[in-house]
Formats: sequence, structure tokens, C-alpha cells
Amino acid sequence: MPLIRKMVDDSIVTTAIIAKLKMDYDLELKKAEPDYTKKLRYGISLCSSLDRGQNRKGLEILYELKNECENQLVTRDLYIDCLYHLALCHFRLGEYMNSWRVADALLRDEPEHKGAVELRALSKSTLFRRAVTGACFLAACGYIYFHYKDAFSWNASTPDSQAQIEDPNSSTAGTINQSGE
Repeated sequence: MPLIRKMVDDSIVTTAIIAKLKMDYDLELKKAEPDYTKKLRYGISLCSSLDRGQNRKGLEILYELKNECENQLVTRDLYIDCLYHLALCHFRLGEYMNSWRVADALLRDEPEHKGAVELRALSKSTLFRRAVTGACFLAACGYIYFHYKDAFSWNASTPDSQAQIEDPNSSTAGTINQSGE
């Protein structure tokens, strides 16, 4: 699974690249028949940014492109690339279930897609690992509570709980008694 981890780490893009791709994308939108490859590139670059807001915008663009692909407006290869990068972006955002679902959809169309196979397996193992970690944490909390609940119980009738709280405005406030307390 090192392929996906390497791609996630190495796919960070600069703001200059994103600005250039946005300019190309905006110019393409003005055309009567836009090139959807530029939309894909721009969406991928936003998903590769370190800014989560840009990642979300990239997801929006890629989902728009996915819908256009499903309406037969673009080629099958572009659709496959779009699905893969959607899954990858969800993974980068920590949305492992969404990544798994999109990778599954991609594998239904392209069963031999190596990146999708790896991404689905990595998403699945991350979800499983987090579920196990959460279950272990809850079990440990339950054990501690039930094993030590008497030690942590607070009983209102204990002498310490009935100690008087001194009023700072009273005449005895700030005085020291004979025992030095």
C-alpha cells in the first residue's frame, strides 16, 4: 500500500499552480464546448492543496464532473480518473467511508484499477483500525469506571464535604487562629 501513501504525501500543490489551473479552467468555461480535462486538472489540484476549504471546492468540482460523466458528456477515461481522484480526496480529508464507497463504485466500472484497489483496502483497514481503537478505549473506560467507581464516589455525608467555606466579607476573614492555620 505504499503507492497511495506516497501519492497522498507527494501530491501537495502550490498556490501558483492552483491559480494557473483556475485561470485555464475559467477560460475553458467561456467556450461553447469546454474541455473537461481542464476541469479535472483544476479539481485535482484543489484536492491536493493543504487548505481544507480548497479540498472541499475540489470535491464539488469533481462531483460536478462525475455527474457530467454519468450524463455521457465526457469520455470513460475521464470518468475513471474523476472517480479515482474523488476517492483519493476523500481519503486525504479523513473521510474513509466516502473514499471506500467511491473506490467501490470505480471498481465496479474498472475492476483492475490498481490505485482503487489499494485505496479501498487502505480505507477499509483505516476504518477497521479506528473502530477497534474506539472499542478498546470504551472498554478501558468501562473497566476503569466499574473497577474503581467506589474510589471515585463522592459522598455528601463525609466530614470533608461539610467543611465551611469562609465568607471573605465576614469579620473573621483573613485572621489566623492560635494553632497557626
